[in-house]
Amino acid sequence: KILKKDFIKGYKRSVIRLPITLGQNDHTHRFNYYLWRIIDEKPIICIDNNLMISQITYKEDVINALLKFIRINFTKQNFIYEGLPRETLSQDLIVNRIAKALRINCQINYYSENIIKNNFPEMLNLNPFYRERNYIENYVNLFEYTNIDCKKYSEWIPDLALINQSILHRLDYKEKHSKKWYLKAFLKKELKCCE
Repeated sequence: KILKKDFIKGYKRSVIRLPITLGQNDHTHRFNYYLWRIIDEKPIICIDNNLMISQITYKEDVINALLKFIRINFTKQNFIYEGLPRETLSQDLIVNRIAKALRINCQINYYSENIIKNNFPEMLNLNPFYRERNYIENYVNLFEYTNIDCKKYSEWIPDLALINQSILHRLDYKEKHSKKWYLKAFLKKELKCCE
């Protein structure tokens, strides 16, 4: 609201809204939530009924769009832009693309959202993709505005999986298990839920 008032008053402001952005050197390790489990051949819990359909951006696409964005007259008509790729992605599709790239057979267990809430609510709190949804676009699309073609999920997810796999081999045990969603107690409960 404050930005909107500033814009009306004549102040030059631009807001770019982005969903989860994944790529190399991501300090949050969100992509590794699934990658580590697949490498360690642990079962993956997915919510059924396609509730976790989302739009995830690739870091290189965002960088290219932003670089082009600041070179053009972006305050001419609109002040809010949305960095949403047109392609959508489900949780199990992320898992399957990673597993296929690493040539690892992965066990996916589907449960309803209510069952997980009742039996394993920690998973919903710590899963970095749980709250992501397929957004309704209300403003100008950043990628269309800058004429940047987003890479397809089938292209960058396998590449990122292979890159991160090589990096993970260099992580020590303590660093890997410092993440709340990879603590022993969490993994034990997750495994029990999958039995």
